[in-house]
Amino acid sequence: MRGRRKAGVILCSILCLAMLLLGGCSQTQVPETLSVPAISVTNKGKVTAYLIEDFDKDYYDLAELQALVTEELAEFNSSHKTAEGQDTVKMISLTEATDGSRTVKLVLEFQNIASYTEYTGMELFYGTVAQAYEAGCDLDTELTAVKDGSTIDKMGIYEQGTRNILIAREKVRIYGPGKALYISTGAVLNEDGSVDPSDTEDSTYIIMK
Repeated sequence: MRGRRKAGVILCSILCLAMLLLGGCSQTQVPETLSVPAISVTNKGKVTAYLIEDFDKDYYDLAELQALVTEELAEFNSSHKTAEGQDTVKMISLTEATDGSRTVKLVLEFQNIASYTEYTGMELFYGTVAQAYEAGCDLDTELTAVKDGSTIDKMGIYEQGTRNILIAREKVRIYGPGKALYISTGAVLNEDGSVDPSDTEDSTYIIMK
């Protein structure tokens, strides 16, 4: 009987641990049918950029575009390597829309935020609120609580010191590595967990659970 009881306790502990791990892994998933520009940031700081561009000229050629992108990435990677000597950015895919919109979607994966910022020229930060403060990020802004619509100012943001914050300047849909608790006033939280910053001023702030 003791053996069965002990096994039951162990099994229960394993199940509880699994639930905690699953609950903590709340990376918002980018849909395959994404048709608007977006970025996705993981909790390790890897960034995936989804670029949607018009491809509406008869003389445009997908193979030529792919060759140009490949050449540009090779030039960038020649002077930007990880500590292990790997390329910091790579092309995941380049596809032409099949819905008649005459656009192309280019998906680029950056190994870290620094390479994303340098390649695109767009500032991006991910870390704790305390780290953002130490890095000199401007936290003098107003955020809105997703749960009840209440707002917090700079001091309220400081009180979230151990929570993770994502700060993005680019006005594209944002898929973060956690469930949004506070977002910039004017931003919209979509059903898939992403944030639309179209109507925000300056940078977009997302504090996550």
